[in-house]
Amino acid sequence: AHRFFLAGEEISYIDFPFSLPHTPVRGATWSLTAVAITVLPGPIETRHGVRDRNHVRGRLGGREGCLAGHWLMVVFLSEGTVCPISFVKDVLFPYALQALPATLDKKWDSPDFAPYRNAFPEPAASSRPVFEAHVADLVKRDVKVSYLKALQGYLWLAGYESGEIKAPLFPDVSLSMRAWHDAGIKLIIYSSGSVPAQKLLFGHTNAQPPSFIPIISDWFDTVNAGMKMESSSYTSILSRYPDTQPQEWLFLSDNVDEVTAARAAGMHSLVVVRPGNAPLPECHVGEGQAVRTFEGLAVGGKRNESS
Repeated sequence: AHRFFLAGEEISYIDFPFSLPHTPVRGATWSLTAVAITVLPGPIETRHGVRDRNHVRGRLGGREGCLAGHWLMVVFLSEGTVCPISFVKDVLFPYALQALPATLDKKWDSPDFAPYRNAFPEPAASSRPVFEAHVADLVKRDVKVSYLKALQGYLWLAGYESGEIKAPLFPDVSLSMRAWHDAGIKLIIYSSGSVPAQKLLFGHTNAQPPSFIPIISDWFDTVNAGMKMESSSYTSILSRYPDTQPQEWLFLSDNVDEVTAARAAGMHSLVVVRPGNAPLPECHVGEGQAVRTFEGLAVGGKRNESS
């Protein structure tokens, strides 16, 4: 357990689920690990008694504050991190393939479809049969190219808007993200899916309220940041926020290679273990390498080891 003082109150039972370098918070007289923030509901035990999250957050956010939203950023992926991988592979991908023929019947020569069609390489951009075959092949091989991701977002739009598609978030996600936002933390999405597709997913979930768009500060994909397994992509994201230090960022992903790339750029990063995800290499199974739930990032108690 780590100890620190908050406006004269020693919070004495903070058990982090992993080790992080301590980063001084700007303007503070004490040091706080970047992710160690009271972001989830639950009691915080201090020497003056039990305090709830709102009490502690209020002390941090006031004049004695030191916790402003600009100093910590949390970056999420979507599939395998906030929602099951199966939602993408078993729902979204098949939906796009099923919707493609009817869409091409109506839109092949239409001006609003032209940007999606023309983004494909030749001869696919000029031949509908080749176009359809190329899309099916890319999906089958799970090739993450920007022109396919843009097309998929276009095809998913009708399903999301009709309510036929809703992103099934893991039970801990909604509460955690909203609590982090309430605590002044900036939430950022980085995915291989296009930014428009990301906004569809986070704008149409099974949570209440269903949209997370109002609490998400920024969006990155392979076009405006780069490939997720390259450290330069994370450096690019960091460069958009020059007032924050790399160690003030937390990146959460289901993919070990992405976590490694983010760490190489200086971010703290953890693998998120979710049902249906690929098994982790043995070196990432231990304490300090992975979490099973966002609740494991809470300050004020131990992570539930049985989760």
